[in-house]
Amino acid sequence: PKILNTLDARKGLFQDTAAVTDPAEVQRMADRLRTVYAVSEAISNILDIDELLPEILNRLFEVFPGAERAFVMLVDEKGENLIPKAVKRRHTRDNEEITVSRTILNEVMTRRHAVLSRDAMADARFLSGQSVANFGIRSMMCAPLIWRQDTLGIVYLDSRTFGAFGKPDLELLTGIAGQAAVALGNARLHGELLKRNRLEQDLALAERIQQSFLPRRIPQIPG
Repeated sequence: PKILNTLDARKGLFQDTAAVTDPAEVQRMADRLRTVYAVSEAISNILDIDELLPEILNRLFEVFPGAERAFVMLVDEKGENLIPKAVKRRHTRDNEEITVSRTILNEVMTRRHAVLSRDAMADARFLSGQSVANFGIRSMMCAPLIWRQDTLGIVYLDSRTFGAFGKPDLELLTGIAGQAAVALGNARLHGELLKRNRLEQDLALAERIQQSFLPRRIPQIPG
């Protein structure tokens, strides 16, 4: 891949606001902020992870109409591997295998950077005058899901359209990924609470069963 732009996802949605004086850019920033809040409101009350992840992808497709595929990968319980958890394709006939560069994953997971990239072979193909459409060149964005001090996983979008995404799109994805991570973290806490409640109920049931095996009075034994 050829990395075109990166953003430190830990710094939030707007990282260079001090130099912004153009009213049009201020309006675009306000629009992006409204979009992030709208997505946050739509997903913040979903506490089931299996329901939450597809909804996140649905919202990303609404925000980024140029995206053709998107998926979420989450870190496993041991914190060692990324596991694919949800995927969405805009076109039902798209059955091409989805791959992602280890270089990109390392940049996103280790450095916690959102990344805007494209197929590195694209430049050579343009220079040779070959048709881009015949080579499946893809533009892509990838952002970390950071909750508190943990990186829970990544969210990824790509498109066959060359230059489908720009830096403003990367900023917007970074903001949405931050809100998605909060929703995911809350869903995990909710799941852990449910597990704890079920465990307490199981222990209470086991205690009642054990108590039922014991005599209600101390037996009187002759002698």
